Amino acid sequence: AAGIAATLLVVFGFFAGSIWQSEREASTTAVETLGADSSPLTSPTAPAESPAIDRIAVLPFANISRDPEQEYFVDGMTEALTMELARIKALTVVSQTSAVQFKGVLRPMHEIASELGADALVEGGVMRTGDQVRITAQLIDGRTDEPLWADPYDGAMEDILELQSKVALVIAREVSAAVTPQEQQKLAADRPIEPAAYEAYLRGMYLWNRRELLESIPYFEKAIERAPEVAP
Repeated sequence: AAGIAATLLVVFGFFAGSIWQSEREASTTAVETLGADSSPLTSPTAPAESPAIDRIAVLPFANISRDPEQEYFVDGMTEALTMELARIKALTVVSQTSAVQFKGVLRPMHEIASELGADALVEGGVMRTGDQVRITAQLIDGRTDEPLWADPYDGAMEDILELQSKVALVIAREVSAAVTPQEQQKLAADRPIEPAAYEAYLRGMYLWNRRELLESIPYFEKAIERAPEVAP
C-alpha cells in the first residue's frame, strides 16, 4: 500500500503539476467577476456590443477515428485543454466533472450552455494516426448558438503539450480574454514530452476517472519508468 501511494504521489506531482493545473482551479478561477456589470454607457443610437464571454466550458471531444481503443486519448485531450484554459485567470472554466455529463449528448448548444452556466462552449474532435495528432476545435456562443471560430491543429505526440497550449491561447484571443505576460510565458514554456510516458499517464488517468484504481497503477508506474527524471 505504501508503494502504491508513493507511486501516485510522484506521478501526480510531476504530470498534474507540470503539465496540467488542478480541476479545482478550473471551476473556481475568477468567479467573482461573473456578477459584475461593467458595460459602458452608450447613447441610444450606438450599436449594441456583444456581451462579454467570461465563463467557458469544454465539452467532451468526439473520437473522430471511431477507434474505441483511442477513447482514453480523446478524453485526455479534452481534460488537457480544460486545464490549459484554466491557467488563464481572466477566464472561468467549467470543470470537466460537470461537462462530462454531455459526452455524446445531442442537444442545442444554448441548452447545454444554460445548464453549465457558460457563456461559450468549446466542442470538437480528436484523431490520432500513429505519432500524429489532429485536434479540431470550435468555439460557440452559448447564448445564440453562433459559431465564433473553428480550426484544426496538427502536431506530433512529442509536441502535444505545445499543441494544447496553442489551442488554448487562440480560444482566449477569440473571446478577448486578457492573457498576462506571465500566463503567456507559462503556456509557451511547455516542453516536449516522452510520448510513451505521456500515453501511459493518459491511460492511467482514464482508468482512475472510471474508478478502476488498481488497474491504473501499472500505467502510472510505466509513466515513471519512461520518464525517470520524475522519480525522487
